[in-house]
Amino acid sequence: VLAVSVEDADGLRRVIALVTDADWLQDPEADIEVGHREHVSYGAQLEAQEWRERGELIASLWDAGFTAVRDTPGARSSDFGLTVSDSAGPDVTEAAGRDALVAALRQGGWSGEATITIDHGDDSLTFMSTATGRADRAYNGRRGTDADPPPWGEEILTAWNATAG
Repeated sequence: VLAVSVEDADGLRRVIALVTDADWLQDPEADIEVGHREHVSYGAQLEAQEWRERGELIASLWDAGFTAVRDTPGARSSDFGLTVSDSAGPDVTEAAGRDALVAALRQGGWSGEATITIDHGDDSLTFMSTATGRADRAYNGRRGTDADPPPWGEEILTAWNATAG
């Protein structure tokens, strides 16, 4: 694993350009971990070739202030997973934070279905979706797959579904 921390989304984009370049000397399946300098424990670890597909999603979240982002295994039928903590970034229980999160996720784009988890305090929201789709199979990840999303999570789901298309 090659690990690096960078200061901002522009630095992340430079790393993405480097590891996805045709002249990259390392194995394209080599694991590359990139974390925000302020939240290295939330780094995303992807194969070099995967950064081309998912790197802009992470950069988009960083641009919006959500720098505590990590990749996680996708649940069930999902192609991949992503966890965002608002411990670094706008408060997702407030309208401005919720809207910034939804816009950043939509702007990031990706192929296939993702398992998206948003952590806030003692609760979390987990749902599955495509980049342009509606939320599916939503639950409170900290309480189990049968637990309803917390109230702030329901508001995120409403905003997410309103922007589907």
